[in-house]
Amino acid sequence: MKRDGRGWDAKAISKIANEVYGSMEKMFECHDWPERGKKMMPNVGRRVKERYGSVCRFVQSHENSNPGGGEIANEQSGELEMDEDSTSGKNREMFDRRMLEALICPRTHAVLRYDSEHNELISEAAGVAFPIRNGIPIMLMDEARELE
Repeated sequence: MKRDGRGWDAKAISKIANEVYGSMEKMFECHDWPERGKKMMPNVGRRVKERYGSVCRFVQSHENSNPGGGEIANEQSGELEMDEDSTSGKNREMFDRRMLEALICPRTHAVLRYDSEHNELISEAAGVAFPIRNGIPIMLMDEARELE
């Protein structure tokens, strides 16, 4: 999106909210921002800048998203890393967080959250956690663990 004149940032945020997230409210929910209703619009610019650093970075992080497809860029992209598994003493591959840009819950099509402590992808909407084995998310409902 080009920066063309006054108000481009508000237009860019609104466009991404609608095309990528489905609505402004869904964007706030996906980011766990507390404002709802009339309190969203006065705070959206501040929230975007807090989370992404600038509106430009917010736009850049969503450039490869598929509008309407439920894909949401995660600003915490990271390389595949190795971690010591405290239960087995073996190295285990950690999840490449950039994959969050392409993965959604197979049941609800909602955004997923990475839980590094348990090495799982969490779908709050479905109330399940998908395991990650050898760095590969297992996105099968039969393999998902119910959240407590």
